Amino acid sequence: MMCFPVTPEYRAGMTVQPAHAPSSAPKWPAKTLGDVDRTIRTCATEDVVAEFQAALDKAWAAAREQNALQPLLNLVEGWWPQAVFWSEPGKACDVMARVEDVLANGLPADRKRFGPAELEALIERKRLAESRG
Repeated sequence: MMCFPVTPEYRAGMTVQPAHAPSSAPKWPAKTLGDVDRTIRTCATEDVVAEFQAALDKAWAAAREQNALQPLLNLVEGWWPQAVFWSEPGKACDVMARVEDVLANGLPADRKRFGPAELEALIERKRLAESRG
């Protein structure tokens, strides 16, 4: 005995997807020139904005010269990861602060470091464990 109605979609093996995006989905900017431009200008640091502006000016000039959109598409493709990174400025600033700390002071001393031979042995032990289990 079935506890749910048998619909044509069920018989065909189809499932219904939720109409809304999951709440855990990241709020990344769209991969468009407008969204990349807006995100970089509103969220990034001044030096990143200046670098983006120079790249944008160069891409516009190349697009006019070639009478093509490809330079602008290349700009969006290249700068979209930066826009995603800067879409959450608080986290981006934390990452940048950690990077600057490591550049200025070196890696933390308490971190376990492996030499090449130790790393190869560790990988081999992991492979053996996976092949047995």
